[in-house]
Amino acid sequence: MEGYTWWVADWLGSKVRPLLTFFDAGVYREFIDLIMTSKQPGYAVIVPGIALDLEEIAALLNTLSRQVQNSDVLASLAKLGKLGCIVRTNDGFWTNERAIQEVVRIRHNQEVNANNGRAGGKEKARRRALAMMANATENPGDLCSEILAAATENPGDRLPNASQKASETLASYAYASASAYSTSQKANTGGGTGGAGWALPAPAVPVVAEEEKEPEPELAAPPPLVLVPHTPPEPALKAKARDEKAAIARVFDHWREIYGHLDATMSPKREQKIRDRLRSYGELRCMKALAGYRTDEWRMGDGMKRHDVSCLLRDAEHVEPGIELFEQNRAQALPLLPPDLAIEEVQTAEELFSCGVVERRLGITQQEFTRLLNEGTMQGKPKERARDLAILAKRGQPYKEGAVVIPSPEELLWLDKLRGKA
Repeated sequence: MEGYTWWVADWLGSKVRPLLTFFDAGVYREFIDLIMTSKQPGYAVIVPGIALDLEEIAALLNTLSRQVQNSDVLASLAKLGKLGCIVRTNDGFWTNERAIQEVVRIRHNQEVNANNGRAGGKEKARRRALAMMANATENPGDLCSEILAAATENPGDRLPNASQKASETLASYAYASASAYSTSQKANTGGGTGGAGWALPAPAVPVVAEEEKEPEPELAAPPPLVLVPHTPPEPALKAKARDEKAAIARVFDHWREIYGHLDATMSPKREQKIRDRLRSYGELRCMKALAGYRTDEWRMGDGMKRHDVSCLLRDAEHVEPGIELFEQNRAQALPLLPPDLAIEEVQTAEELFSCGVVERRLGITQQEFTRLLNEGTMQGKPKERARDLAILAKRGQPYKEGAVVIPSPEELLWLDKLRGKA
């Protein structure tokens, strides 16, 4: 494949670039490398693309280096799809629309250059024939006989780059011009059959049989390229506002759930306070502050006045003490975090199995979780069963009876850290 320096130029000026992390950008570049070095035989124009599902593409991109999990690569590919960096064609090929435009442009230029080469050969032959005809007309005594003889005996030798038809046309035109000059000379000198004029016999131009002529190759027009219509990527500011709004909703729903105010509704004041603290502390630390205050008995008194979300996240002087309460009362506060955040916050194996996050991530009850651990003990494999449940919780996958869990090196390292072995 020809070099695609367009990628660099487009990337430097892309509006999507600020929305991607370094990891997302690396996955994007690896995807571009993959499709630009692949050739799909199903297209008349070689279109870059991969006829795999995103899960298979993630595994393919992660084949050479197992430093990251396939799920992380898959998440980046999904993000690239939402931003319009990668699209899927009607026949199931994942590709990049800009890459397709570049390939089509290159192929078009190749076809144009090929056509110009063929047309240029014909034009060169025609111009040379006209020049020789003009020379023969101006100086028939010197050149006409030589031109006619050479063109008649070996038309191709005189015009090595011209077609057979152009050589035959040259001989006929040269003979006609020379004959016209001869007739005018006879008229001027009074020559008749015995006059001083001169005449040339008609050249015997060789006739080429129709079956011996080689037809010029015709280029078949490629079929039109059809892409699945997709929504163009959102401007950076619009996408950022949408993500921020979703984060505000998650924090508010988290507060309603752990404080028991399920009927509470969002107000402009609450929304503004949550937005301001998210921009300063991020979603996780705001969640930890809310969970930390939930362990404070004083905050739970006097109705909602002391623990309204607009009060708990009012300013930095309120958020930071809430985070300190979370750390002081981890045993009570950690189970209050959403399970996907709690699994990342656990610091020891004991904390992992005592805070209830494993059950929540697996989608099972405490009784069912205890039953699974007891089964492992009865089978003589208590550590293996606990390890499998922890890894499935980390992945967010449900437990299936009889399923074999094969941990990755990253997952084993995570477990070693919880056990204090790393």
